Amino acid sequence: MLAEKDFAARQSRGMRPSQEDSFAFSEIIDPTGRAIGLFAVVADGMGGHTAGERASELAVKNCTAVFHQDNGEIAHRLGQGLTAANASIAAEMECDFALNGMGTTLLAAAITDTRLEWISVGDSPLYLWRDRHLNRLNEDHSLRPILRQLAQKGEIHAAETERSKSVLRAALTGYEISLIDRSRQALALRPGDMIILATDGIHSLTDEAINEICAGTATLNASHSAAKFIDAIWGTGNPKQDNITIAIVKIGATDIAVS
Repeated sequence: MLAEKDFAARQSRGMRPSQEDSFAFSEIIDPTGRAIGLFAVVADGMGGHTAGERASELAVKNCTAVFHQDNGEIAHRLGQGLTAANASIAAEMECDFALNGMGTTLLAAAITDTRLEWISVGDSPLYLWRDRHLNRLNEDHSLRPILRQLAQKGEIHAAETERSKSVLRAALTGYEISLIDRSRQALALRPGDMIILATDGIHSLTDEAINEICAGTATLNASHSAAKFIDAIWGTGNPKQDNITIAIVKIGATDIAVS
């Protein structure tokens, strides 16, 4: 039996002049026409205004379209969607040289029959909040984890990590993808689980703060939870706040209150 789900997303430009993030939700339909799950995609574009926005839009659109063209194994469909997203960026740059250098992160998740599978490139995080504990499920393809390890070993000062931590080690740029993270097997979900797909604008919050927001909004619907995240990020007062996208899926959501 498919678990009930409540889902929503909120965005903010932060302190940037334009919104270069894109996202989408869509139903997963089986060959008989029955809805069997939810597909969610989040992308964080790069390359400046127009280029970054275009890259993320293309990635989300093409990943979603190709994922839904196939009725095979979810892991295969996720891989095909990622490949299509990257190819669409290459094709766009061939048509318009002004877009050379554009790229985007991509995080795609399929939630079917109480299971979660994902694929990602870049630093857009995928979190699972369960039993009052927050866990990041996908790898961070920025310099952030490497610099954190060096700081913990005392090889660099923690302050030195701030300027370079968001530099990406992998992204969809239309060329060969250097790093891909994917679920090794489907993760079984439970009623009460909260799944969060976000862009790196969420990193203005600590993991402890994210966990607190999840706990504090566990009985609220996904739209209210996403709004609380946006409010909390603005509350940090980050003068260089990046674009923010927060997409939330709540499992077993039949008892969730509106406010």
